[in-house]
Amino acid sequence: MNKQLGDLLPRVAIVAIVLFLALFVRSSEKLNCNKLEKNHTECQLQKNLWMFGLVSTSVEKFQLTKTDIKIRIEEDSEGNTTRIYKLLLYEQNKSFEFYEHEKLAFFDNDAESDKKRIDTFLVEGNEKATLEIHSKWYVRRVKHLVDGTLMLIILRILSLILCAIGSVFRRY
Repeated sequence: MNKQLGDLLPRVAIVAIVLFLALFVRSSEKLNCNKLEKNHTECQLQKNLWMFGLVSTSVEKFQLTKTDIKIRIEEDSEGNTTRIYKLLLYEQNKSFEFYEHEKLAFFDNDAESDKKRIDTFLVEGNEKATLEIHSKWYVRRVKHLVDGTLMLIILRILSLILCAIGSVFRRY
């Protein structure tokens, strides 16, 4: 019994830490743009970071002139590559990072679809038009988890926990 409990405790601790971080550490980004004239778009980029109930907020105000996506390729120790997409917003030559994420295979690529929405707003939007885009860290992360093998790992850990709980109850 003690050996089984000793084998189970590290797994339970890892799950508890992951859940704790998921619940108490998160971030979100929000872009609000107002088209004042045909070639004049004022934007406000707000970034929030929540850590254990404390909120940190930064706000950038700028005149949006264009967007771009930068792609960075990272390689892990096993040689697997991951594409990281970073959506950038520009005021003349000054850039503002909106958000970044990994490639999502089964879902729309957030950076590409948001870039298209912003570019369409810049070119085709009527005067006095508004645009609002939210980007939440946990939404992008959940999409990635569904897409990757991490979901299988989580299911395996949960099955081990349930088996252990079941074996404890069977003894009584």
